Amino acid sequence: KTAEIMKPEPYQPSMMEYIQVFQNLRKAGRADWGKKARQTAGINDLKFAAQVQFFMQEAGISTLQDFEKFVGKQQESLTQLDSVGKAIRKKQTALKHLETFQRLKPISDKSKRGMGFIRKQYAEKHQQELNDFAKAVRYMNANGIKVADHDRIANELQQLLDERAQLRASLAEQNVDPGLIDRIRYCVDTVVKAGEEPRQRVSIREQITQTQSQVKGQRDQRYNIVMEYDS
Repeated sequence: KTAEIMKPEPYQPSMMEYIQVFQNLRKAGRADWGKKARQTAGINDLKFAAQVQFFMQEAGISTLQDFEKFVGKQQESLTQLDSVGKAIRKKQTALKHLETFQRLKPISDKSKRGMGFIRKQYAEKHQQELNDFAKAVRYMNANGIKVADHDRIANELQQLLDERAQLRASLAEQNVDPGLIDRIRYCVDTVVKAGEEPRQRVSIREQITQTQSQVKGQRDQRYNIVMEYDS
């Protein structure tokens, strides 16, 4: 029981140790970069590390466990924000194709009129526009969208943008920056996948003490063997 009480707690690396290891991995991958590119990347690394440090101080975060606990409290809002973001991108894509359809339909209609050689010349001149129009038509057909849906989709997009703004404002009040959270998670995941998780550093004094203990243990073991043999 005494041994269990005296057993040291498992080492918990700080978040900054994970960030440092991640940046060391990135630095090693820049060996063939130009000097200016390496310097720029190094400056960006310093800025990011400072940003993470400030965030952790404000949020009272030290270790990875602290970080996960902090994020866990906001996970519902973060998941909702991610879902809204996907819906926004889908609406934006739909509007893009609808507007492309409306803008290029006159060109498509004109490409179908006139004599064969005239249509061919016109199609060659407007090949890119016709390709874009065909792409818009395929998207609209695949998603069941009609020209008359434009205003409805635009209104739905605005509602989603407003919802995202509210979610971001609410998270900001809790000192949560979704973009920064994602970047930190990426750093940690990269370090873990590389098998480079931070390990506890042992000072020179501790190394000497450990070596002395090992030598003493070996000496005691040899002494016990000799005593047993003599007896």
